[in-house]
Amino acid sequence: MRGQTTLDFALGISIFLVVIFFVFTFVPGLLDPFALNEEEDTVLVGQIADRLSQDTLGDPAEPYILDRSCTVKFFNNSTSNSGCGFSGNSTHELLNIPQTKDANVTIERNSTVGSAGTDILCWNATSEKLTSDDSCDGTKLSLGDSPTANNRNPSTITARRVVSLNGEDVTLKVVVW
Repeated sequence: MRGQTTLDFALGISIFLVVIFFVFTFVPGLLDPFALNEEEDTVLVGQIADRLSQDTLGDPAEPYILDRSCTVKFFNNSTSNSGCGFSGNSTHELLNIPQTKDANVTIERNSTVGSAGTDILCWNATSEKLTSDDSCDGTKLSLGDSPTANNRNPSTITARRVVSLNGEDVTLKVVVW
């Protein structure tokens, strides 16, 4: 009878280890539908950036070349957007995003030599030129709140597209949180 005890113990431990392996392998997958998923934000921010750079702010026949008039109207929240590929008044309507998400869209260029970072651009209607935000007396090319507004620091996903606006290479930056 004593010889069978070792076999029973080995069989019992083997079954226990298989069950534990099964629980750790498959139970997290069962809970996935209830977990927050950042993959959706990655897809959403990419779609917004592509839509803006290839269609909404320009002509689909010439992707990545933004129409100056439509771009200024977009960032002005202008309701007279005839001929442009967007409609709505709020950021959510303009970008076609759910109310549970927030977004920020900016057009920027690399800072001048010797300084770090980027400059948010501004459209100066009198000189018909893009200027940096610090000398803005026109339309600031930024739409939506900053992710750090109101002391928030959410997890953000960013997409950038290099586009041409008024003959200059600039960066269209979309941030979703």
